[in-house]
Amino acid sequence: MMVIGIAAVILVAAVGVGWFMTSDDQEKPGSVTDSYGNVIDFDETPKQFISTTVTAAEMIADLGFRDRIVGATSDEGIYDVESKILGFDMTFDYPASIESDIAKGKVKSIGEWGSWTAESVLAAVGEGKENRETTLVIMDYNQISSDASRMTQIQNAGVTVFVLNTDSGWEIIKENYTLLGKAIGASDRAEKICNEIDDFVSDIKKATPTVSGLKVAKICYCFGSFYIYNQSEVMDVAESLGCVNALPTTQSFATVSKEAIAAADPDIIIFDDMSMGLNWEEELEKWNADPILGNLDVFKEGKAYCLEYDPMQATGYSTVHFAEGHALVASIVSAEGLGLEVPTILTDEDWKDSIKWVESKTD
Repeated sequence: MMVIGIAAVILVAAVGVGWFMTSDDQEKPGSVTDSYGNVIDFDETPKQFISTTVTAAEMIADLGFRDRIVGATSDEGIYDVESKILGFDMTFDYPASIESDIAKGKVKSIGEWGSWTAESVLAAVGEGKENRETTLVIMDYNQISSDASRMTQIQNAGVTVFVLNTDSGWEIIKENYTLLGKAIGASDRAEKICNEIDDFVSDIKKATPTVSGLKVAKICYCFGSFYIYNQSEVMDVAESLGCVNALPTTQSFATVSKEAIAAADPDIIIFDDMSMGLNWEEELEKWNADPILGNLDVFKEGKAYCLEYDPMQATGYSTVHFAEGHALVASIVSAEGLGLEVPTILTDEDWKDSIKWVESKTD
């Protein structure tokens, strides 16, 4: 399976492969309204950040404030991408050390993505009015869309909350960087990130041969059923390159039968398994032997691509790291024109081999 001026000069210092913004020359924050309608209006950049989602943790770090994160979620394997993004000149201080910082007690664990509480967040804020007034808590819209009581409890304690837009696509990702950057005094950095994204997307489109009219389907396969979605980052990219959605739906998600897949007759299918860890070789063998699916050219010609965990995650990031997922979709739909041999099973170990070409195609 969703991705923010300094009047003086921002001083950027190397920290390994990352960087941070110095405190001496930060710009003043500006007033913004987040995706939930909260108004965020700090006089100075917050001294503490708490993220209830890995997206927030990465955006805080990308904007230069990794060292001010005092609380974060602790779901296993969520801080696992690299600071260098293929095709980007910028490097990012991605918070890969958060898990170890939580283990050492440097960053408080507020719980997992779906189970954190207002109490755990406020414990990370710390005692005293100053801590409450100089802390920003950042969460996803879909964490509170059906029940905002946790957010309200935090706000009633005097702590500011910023809610990220969780719709999909580059425009939403850039909107989140822009608004968050303005709210915390990092508009210049946010603008640079957004410009880099625009340049990357433009370069990829120029580099990929025309695939106008190619029918592509993005399908999740798990628990023995096929699912499609009305919002898909994969399809956003494919359609931006000229492809058409072979299996559209107006529902947020819907099951789709083998007969419906056959009737749509997609030229390419991109599968994920919702992190179930399926054996894709076994699944492909089963589908190829199926009397309905096995008769489709997409399976006969090896155009059904199956994503293991890491490439699946890459195609669903809601941050600048979505760039590598974008490149992977471009590699799949334009493989022939790019002269690539993209394997039908994109593994955690080798999937980035299929996007190495972007280094020579991006400025």
